Amino acid sequence: MAQAPAPPLSVPEADQTALRAIARAPTSEQRLATRARIVLRAADGVANQHIARELGVALMTVKLWRRRYAEAGIAGLADRPRPGHPPTYGREERERVVALAMGPPPEGTSHWSFWHMAGATGMSPSTVHRIWRELRLQPHRTESFKFSPGCPRPAMQYQRRSWLPAELSGAVPVLRRRRWAS
Repeated sequence: MAQAPAPPLSVPEADQTALRAIARAPTSEQRLATRARIVLRAADGVANQHIARELGVALMTVKLWRRRYAEAGIAGLADRPRPGHPPTYGREERERVVALAMGPPPEGTSHWSFWHMAGATGMSPSTVHRIWRELRLQPHRTESFKFSPGCPRPAMQYQRRSWLPAELSGAVPVLRRRRWAS
């Protein structure tokens, strides 16, 4: 026996305008835009199965978002909190890791490592690694010259640069190549 189509969803004109804006905005999250399209099509009286086929979603998805809209309006289209452990470290701690990673490395090292950062922040190395990976930080990859901590440093000589602006044309360190005797 075939099921009767669901009755049209009653959506006020103000909500329809807001839902159209969400569905058409290029900056909307696609899952929220799809939910808005489901509600708009349901308000037009289109059958659930046709909405599912038209939007490429499951029938249960259409039923879920119709029910959520009927219960809570536009606010019901947002994701509900999911179960699980709340984050241990908040935004401030993550920003502190980023600030440290962008700063100078610890004394005696050429760059930050997970272990050094973990010691400096009090977090575990795996947490530091996760933060670096999420934010695509690579403090070990720099675009400047680094001295290796175990090698002797080359002799530095100072020379005046005339091509620099007057305020910067003082004594500037210049690396001179040293030929090592074998």
